[in-house]
Amino acid sequence: MKKKLNFIQINGFTGILLVVFILCCAATGFIVFPSWCCMHIWNFVANFVNFPQMTIIHGGILWAIFALTLFALSQNKAPIKIGSVKDLNDGDVKKVLNDIKEKNMNAFTKEIEEKDNVKVNKEN
Repeated sequence: MKKKLNFIQINGFTGILLVVFILCCAATGFIVFPSWCCMHIWNFVANFVNFPQMTIIHGGILWAIFALTLFALSQNKAPIKIGSVKDLNDGDVKKVLNDIKEKNMNAFTKEIEEKDNVKVNKEN
């Protein structure tokens, strides 16, 4: 089975300059310009509301806050979920509690074995 191999070939000093130019343009377009816009928008509002003025570094931090917030909110899965659970009967609750006890016991015995280099017999 033949697989197609994709690669990027950079020839000489002009190729390296072209790559540096492309990286600088990408950094300017995605980092510096939005930072500059955030700084100017903040400073425009600050003239009316008695806020301190920003520099380009502060604009970059504000842009990072916006970008990371949008990234976090646009994800489908959230690290914290709030919701309700179906009604559980007593058997399901006991099963969950027994699983938790077993996991805690396994962790506890492993910790003892590591500290004392002793094998612990599991007896109920």
